[in-house]
Amino acid sequence: MSQSYSILRSARTISLATLASRTLGLVRDIACASSFGSGLVWDAFGISFMLPNLFRRLFGEGALSAAFIPVFSEYLEKDGEDEAWRAASACFLFIATVLLGLVIIGEGGLIFLSRFPLSPKYALAVRLLMVLWPYLFFICLVALLAALLQSLKNFLIPALAPIVLNLCWIAGVILIAPRMGGVSERQIFGVAGAILVAGFLQLAMQAVVLMRRGARLTLFHPFYWQALKRVFLLMGPMLAGLAALQVNVLSDWAIAFFLVKGEGAVSALYWGNRLMQFPLALLGIAMATAAFPTFSTLAARGDLWGLGREAKKALRFTFFLAFPAGIGLCVLAPPIIRLFFQWKNFDAVATDRAARVLIFYSLGIWAYSAVHILNRALYSLKDTRTPVRIAVGMMCANLALNLILVWPLKEAGLALATAITHSAQAVFLYLAFRSKVAIPEEKALWHSLGRALFAAAVMGIMTYFAATTFPVGLAERPAGLILVGRIAALGLPLLGGFVTYFAVAYFLKAPELGELVGLFRKSPPKTRNSND
Repeated sequence: MSQSYSILRSARTISLATLASRTLGLVRDIACASSFGSGLVWDAFGISFMLPNLFRRLFGEGALSAAFIPVFSEYLEKDGEDEAWRAASACFLFIATVLLGLVIIGEGGLIFLSRFPLSPKYALAVRLLMVLWPYLFFICLVALLAALLQSLKNFLIPALAPIVLNLCWIAGVILIAPRMGGVSERQIFGVAGAILVAGFLQLAMQAVVLMRRGARLTLFHPFYWQALKRVFLLMGPMLAGLAALQVNVLSDWAIAFFLVKGEGAVSALYWGNRLMQFPLALLGIAMATAAFPTFSTLAARGDLWGLGREAKKALRFTFFLAFPAGIGLCVLAPPIIRLFFQWKNFDAVATDRAARVLIFYSLGIWAYSAVHILNRALYSLKDTRTPVRIAVGMMCANLALNLILVWPLKEAGLALATAITHSAQAVFLYLAFRSKVAIPEEKALWHSLGRALFAAAVMGIMTYFAATTFPVGLAERPAGLILVGRIAALGLPLLGGFVTYFAVAYFLKAPELGELVGLFRKSPPKTRNSND
């Protein structure tokens, strides 16, 4: 089986598992939107849940995983399993100790802060954060164990782990929250507690699977400073770059929380971002996760031609799916929000605000996906400084655009700033990677990008025409017809757009279409002498 096909098969596995998780996540979000709406309670919950999530992205799925996988892969390739597991044990023990310290310090600070007189929104956010803060301990260790499994080419279990979170979250909304009292300010703590339980269960699940795979991970190994040094030499610059990215996220939410007047700005960002993350997780993150161990192995062997070839193919396939996903979300944002979220406590005003956010976020789906892939391609070369320099520059640009666009566009301006800066970041990262690694038959990448853009544009026009000519009034009828009407108002244009895009791609003879079909065959396709 070729490396390219193996990457695509792994990406398919991750995408299918992620699809199951994201579908449950959508059910979870529908339940939350119906129960808590888009106001003070969800604003407070959104900002309090975002903070431990920042550490997950920074230390867990971000710098730590990106630094650990190349080092662990190199130990496996050159020094054998014993040395690799010594390195893994040292990293696990050190990170667990640091995280425990962060939890203790953070809880102490929150207890101190809670003694001051605060407005209802800020006081609720602090109390929720006190419950959710220990979640960072579990979820960062989950990400480290997931990196170990991915290094062993086991992508399914890490991709399934979020299902545990979604199931616990749904149970918190449906079963626990109603028993917490009659007001949403108390019920939301049932959801926070369920998330904390989910973190523990995810960690336990990953650990059990690793042990069954024969992992020799132990906390009683002699301390292996050399391995830690190699990981942290890579991790330091990555941490700086990811810190810049997370400052962008934090600035978006903080500006929405503190500078946009009234309630609902953080909620609109949350709902819009959640729907944008759906295709991003299935496309860019899945492809980057699947490709990273192969990138690292090729780099460790010194096969830069192979690295350039695999990076190009990962980008081609991602662009083929990311452009139609982005344009489709832009065109269909209002009916999507209306179908999934506009029930009970989520009103038409909240739908309009979340739809505007989703439209602007969706403009950058191709870029968000490419950034994940290109960052990992550079990390595999142990070049962590270039992504940092680019990320810091984009952080400054994003903050400036946030402060410019938030006044005329409110929270939607924050989403637009994110799309613009990520698009620029993707371009700069590609140029940086290209300066280090030759891209075989580079023209094939641009031909692929052009085909995807043209087919997506045709799809967008057709979808817009179908969405605007469909009798949308049906989607607003009362009683039993309202759900059927909303499904039809979204489903018919969506189906038409899907058929149009793949018909145009077939007419243009896009090779990615054949590769996509081939992923669902039982046997790999015959290898061709092609660099496309």
